[in-house]
Amino acid sequence: MWANLAGESSNSGKSIAMLPPMHYDHTVQEILKAEALSFSIQNRVIFSDVSFTLCKGQSLVLRGPNGAGKSTILKGLLGHRLLQGRYTWSLPSEEVGYLPQLELGDSLSWMNVQDFVESGVEWAAWRGPFPPKPVRDETMNVLSTWDLSNLRNRNLNELSKGQLQKAAWARTFRSTKKIYLLDEPLTFMDRELRAKCLAYLENLKKNGVSFVSVFHDTDIPASLEDITVKL
Repeated sequence: MWANLAGESSNSGKSIAMLPPMHYDHTVQEILKAEALSFSIQNRVIFSDVSFTLCKGQSLVLRGPNGAGKSTILKGLLGHRLLQGRYTWSLPSEEVGYLPQLELGDSLSWMNVQDFVESGVEWAAWRGPFPPKPVRDETMNVLSTWDLSNLRNRNLNELSKGQLQKAAWARTFRSTKKIYLLDEPLTFMDRELRAKCLAYLENLKKNGVSFVSVFHDTDIPASLEDITVKL
């Protein structure tokens, strides 16, 4: 059940392990360095001189008003936007997870929840039009863990925004990366769901996972905001 994402037990007394066994070297290791990042649109400066260093197991939060360029920084770090300045990764792209802002385009609106979550698997995991049984079984486990099994055949355009956000989390976190870029990941969530998701992130961080996140919320646990970058 969903409660088990925070390591809690369900009413049946059973519990679901949040993460597979992970072995990290917890010595300080720089994984991302940004130097003098800037971005302009039609000669209008959106942000300038943004620099930071992120090490393994650290969590950085980008803060600022709407339009300050927080999402642009995330996209730029992924190579989706051209930024001025320099940034350096010490990880391959396969170790970077990304949860974008909740936007449902026409190309996804008719996809059902199961196929959407399954699309989070790297394409190299199978060849052919249909996933092999191990991939499908893993998807079913992920849906169960995130309490989405009863919605698996429902199209994305039939979900509430809160349900859609939860499906996006299931897709993003179906495999563990070493760092995640999260763009307003708590939007449309009720208080209970927010608490479960924050506990989930804290558990990942204890296992050495790093984050660069955009939050408008002011009640984010201090453990998830080691570094604050204000725009």
